[in-house]
Amino acid sequence: MRRETEPSCYVYFFQAANGPIKIGIARNVPNRLAQVQSHNAYLVDVLAITEGGRAQEMAYHRRFKQWRLKGEWFEPAADILAEIDRLGQHRGLTARTIAFEMEKQRLDHKARVAASGGGKLVDVALL
Repeated sequence: MRRETEPSCYVYFFQAANGPIKIGIARNVPNRLAQVQSHNAYLVDVLAITEGGRAQEMAYHRRFKQWRLKGEWFEPAADILAEIDRLGQHRGLTARTIAFEMEKQRLDHKARVAASGGGKLVDVALL
């Protein structure tokens, strides 16, 4: 058993060449960015990253359903761009910079949990 002290997933907003916006989840955003980039002819930008799992991703998909193009790709509508602004833009970050930011967030989260004396116990074998 170990204490779960870090987020398990992140919701990301990616955009290729000022085109459609991809809203998805990943445990490792830099790796996911590299995967998406390898299947895209245009440079893929990270617009925003936030802690959250499948439920948060699905909430965004429902919230922005009127702008869905296909799957996880959405028109860059004003409401989506406003949410990205609210989350804090990450435009132009490299995979290395994202990895650094995620590690900083992980350590900040770990410190918050330690300060609260909390953290739920999870069975590592189940992860």
